[in-house]
Amino acid sequence: MANKLVALLREDLGLVDLLWSFEDGGSDMSANIYMARSIDNRFFALELWWSED
Repeated sequence: MANKLVALLREDLGLVDLLWSFEDGGSDMSANIYMARSIDNRFFALELWWSED
């Protein structure tokens, strides 16, 4: 699923660079995806957070 999300983001936004980070806090977790598009020098960020109750 993660690979599919990255592929869809690249295709939709025309991304050149993509960097992701993941933090496991035990019962809560977060993931950050940072993206860059060189044709117009734009940067994007997507923050995901979830927890186990």
